[in-house]
Amino acid sequence: MAEKKNNQSSEPPSPSTDLESRILNFVNRNVRVIQYSVYFLGFAGLAVIARRTFIFRKFGSSQAIPKEFIANGYQLQGKVLGITPIPLAETHQHYNILRLQIEHIPICSLSSRKHSALNVDMVGVWPSKDGVDTVKNTVLNKAVWLKLYGASQNEDIIYSSIRTKRTWRFWRQRDVAKLLLKLNQGLVASFPPRHLQFNKYYPDYYRKLLQLEVKYKKSS
Repeated sequence: MAEKKNNQSSEPPSPSTDLESRILNFVNRNVRVIQYSVYFLGFAGLAVIARRTFIFRKFGSSQAIPKEFIANGYQLQGKVLGITPIPLAETHQHYNILRLQIEHIPICSLSSRKHSALNVDMVGVWPSKDGVDTVKNTVLNKAVWLKLYGASQNEDIIYSSIRTKRTWRFWRQRDVAKLLLKLNQGLVASFPPRHLQFNKYYPDYYRKLLQLEVKYKKSS
């Protein structure tokens, strides 16, 4: 019996057990290096994601906005710094194209002293004089959401709908163009800018505006 026990104790360890032991020893000797490597890869991954998604980027011109943002109908957050009505001529002389100066607010905002503003033409509806005053009272010096529909190739202009942000008084976002139609203070634009004609999201939005215009004219 003793001889049998000695033979068993003298058997070499199995390859799997030996490999596991080597791995454990390596991990124990290099635990700090492994931890720092994991941290580094994590930060590197976050940096790549941040760069690709532009979560820290502050856009100061239409050319700075990635084309895929417009093609995919992304939304940007911003603060309205100014509103400039541009009067229309001839048959629509009582209405205006509304151009807003909006400071872009990135998803992850860092402290910045730059106050560059985007030139944003509100799409879909031309406001009347009373409508311009309504828009000023609604969004001036306030944060809004921009739904991107296009950008001018010749001028530094973005074409977008404007939505108010949620507040304690209004839980839902309010589309400014739809608000103007509801108040009978705007007219659905008779023709879209050339750069909107091929946007896959704009036709559906435009049809909704036409439906609302008919609805609110009937009820007035």
